[in-house]
Amino acid sequence: MSSEGIFVKIDDEADFISSLSSSLKEMPDFISYAWKVKITLSEEEIKNSFSTYKENLKYFSRHLASKSPDEFKRAAALLLALCDHNVITNVIGNNCEMGKLYSDGVSVNDYINIAKSYPKEIVIFHICYQYCSTYCSDYTYRRLSSEYLENMCQIINKHIRIGPNEVFSLDSLFIVFRSLFETKK
Repeated sequence: MSSEGIFVKIDDEADFISSLSSSLKEMPDFISYAWKVKITLSEEEIKNSFSTYKENLKYFSRHLASKSPDEFKRAAALLLALCDHNVITNVIGNNCEMGKLYSDGVSVNDYINIAKSYPKEIVIFHICYQYCSTYCSDYTYRRLSSEYLENMCQIINKHIRIGPNEVFSLDSLFIVFRSLFETKK
């Protein structure tokens, strides 16, 4: 699947289900580098999240002259839809290699510990972040520190536990994604 135009592609229900079913089965590369997991999905919940995603896009479209949400709004709409549905039902990990280093010398330990504590949350956030970043060639994006990811995962977890519209809004998630990318000068 080409990542270019992913948000256009997932506007179709069959492509949404196919793309997300594939993407959600993998831990982000920077974690799977040292920790292998098996992720179980609910195809029914992925399907249900599509209508929520489309409703979230309509929210933004009503307030835009172009009627076409940008990649940051689409990432927000997707994250909220995935948070509002139990798309990942189980994560089982094994073969953890603590102490490994990334090429820049940063230890994977903090990231693995976050992924162990918040496996569902890190996967759904990272998918939305990756989808958004495919559109951002005119931007530089921030490296997601372990502290940032842990905070984001804690907030996502709180949203999932408490329920829709209690922690996040579409507007607040838009700001989250927009703040992760800086316009190149």
